[in-house]
Amino acid sequence: MIRALFFSIIATTTFVVMPSFVAADEDIIVAEDVIVAEDEHYSQELETFTGKVTGDRVRMRVKPTLIDSTIIREFNRSDLVLIDGEVDGFYAVTPPKEMKAYIFRTYVLDGVVEGTGINVRLAPDVEAPIVAQLNTGDTVDGHISDISNKWLEITSPESVRFYIAKEYVTNAGDENYITMMAGRGQEAEQALSTAALTGESEINKPFEEISIERVKQGFEDIIISYNDFPEQVEKAQEALALVQEAYLQKKVAFLETRTQKTAEELRAKGEKLAEGIKQFAGDENLDIVTVSEGVDVNTEALFEMHLVSGNETIMLDMTDKMRIWTPKEQALYESWKTDNEDKNIVEFYEEQKIDAKKITGILEPYSAVVKNKPGDFVVLKHGIPVAYIYSTNVDLQEKVGKEVAVIGLERSNNDFAFPAYFAVSIE
Repeated sequence: MIRALFFSIIATTTFVVMPSFVAADEDIIVAEDVIVAEDEHYSQELETFTGKVTGDRVRMRVKPTLIDSTIIREFNRSDLVLIDGEVDGFYAVTPPKEMKAYIFRTYVLDGVVEGTGINVRLAPDVEAPIVAQLNTGDTVDGHISDISNKWLEITSPESVRFYIAKEYVTNAGDENYITMMAGRGQEAEQALSTAALTGESEINKPFEEISIERVKQGFEDIIISYNDFPEQVEKAQEALALVQEAYLQKKVAFLETRTQKTAEELRAKGEKLAEGIKQFAGDENLDIVTVSEGVDVNTEALFEMHLVSGNETIMLDMTDKMRIWTPKEQALYESWKTDNEDKNIVEFYEEQKIDAKKITGILEPYSAVVKNKPGDFVVLKHGIPVAYIYSTNVDLQEKVGKEVAVIGLERSNNDFAFPAYFAVSIE
C-alpha cells in the first residue's frame, strides 16, 4: 500500500499534447510525395539562449501564428526551452530531444532519403502537420513506427522549429543552461526515488526501529536543494506528508499496545502493594484502591503509593497534571529512604505531616510557561499570590476559583517568589 502511494506521487507526468489522426489508407498515402510543405516564415536569428516559461499551459505551435497553427505541446511555469530565433512576436524553439517525427518508409532506403520534397510529419499519418521536407541523399536515423509499420519514426531534422509567444518566455541563461538543468532535473528525480524507497523501507520496520529523521532528511534535502524544480518539490512534500501520516499511525498503534501492557503491569503491582500494606498495617479490612479499569495510563513512571492523608484509602489513580509531579515525590521518598531503610512510603508522609501547614485563599491555576515552575496552582489572598500548590493525591482542578484551606507539606519553590507546597488534603 505504502509503496503504491509513494510511487504514484513520484511518477513522471507527460505534458505532450498531440493532435489525433485516423490512420490513412494506402491509396491516400501514395499521394504523399506531392503534398507541399507549409508556407515558410522568415525567422530572425538570435544568439541561442535558454528560455524559461512564465505561465501555465503555454502553447507551442507548428507556425508562428495563433490562427490555423496546430498546437503540439503545452508547457507549464518554469519549463525550459532552447531558443535561436524570433518571428512575428514568437520565439523559434528547437524541438525537445524527446520529440519524434515521421517519414513514409517508401522514400527511405537504408537510412537515406530517395525523392525530392519528402514531407516529415508530427504523426504517422498524411493528415498530420508537416514540420520539414527532405531530399535525395538526406540521411535519417529511425525505426519502424509502433503505430503504423508504413512509417519510420525518426529524430526531428535539425531544420525543424516550433513557436511560442514571446510574452510567455524570459531569458534564463545561455544555451548550456538547459542541458545543465536537465542534468539537475535527473538528479532531483533520482533523489526523489531514493527518498521514497528509504521511506518505504523505514515505515515497514517495527515502530521502535524506524528512523523517521532519516526519512524526513531525505525529502527535506530535495525541497531545499532543488527548489528550482517546483514539480519535484511538490512531490517531495506530498511524499513526506504521506510518510509522516503512516509514522503517526504506527506510533499510535505502538503506544496503545504499550499503554495496555503498562496498565496491566501497574494493576499487578497495585495488588501486590495492597497486600503488602495490609500485612504491614495488620488490618486485613484496610480499603485499597488500585488503578481502575479504563484509566488512561500513559507513563511507566507512575508513583505507586499515594497515601498522604489520614484516611485509610490508598489511591493509585491520578490526572495528567498530578502525574507530572510523581517523579519529584518519588525522588524525595527515595532520598528519605536512604536514612530510613526499614520504613515505607506511608511512614514517609506521616512523618512529614507533623510539619504540615494550612494555607487558605482562592485557588487558581498557575499556567505561566516557565522552566522549573514550583506548582500547577496558586493560592491568592486579596488577589495576591501567597503559595504555589501541586499534588499527586488531590485533584486540585475541582477546586479552582473556590475558597480553600490546603493542608500542605513544604517543598522547594525553585527560587520563585512564594513558598511551594505539596497538598495533602484540601477543604
